[in-house]
Amino acid sequence: MNKRIEKLRKESLDTQPYISIQRAALVTEAYRKGRIP
Repeated sequence: MNKRIEKLRKESLDTQPYISIQRAALVTEAYRKGRIP
């Protein structure tokens, strides 16, 4: 892998996952309205 890909991979693996409350609310609303199968 080249340096750029190695850096991106490391950043991706080292980042702590989190849940956005706003995004969760929007996804829930979309499911309730039947916009997502």
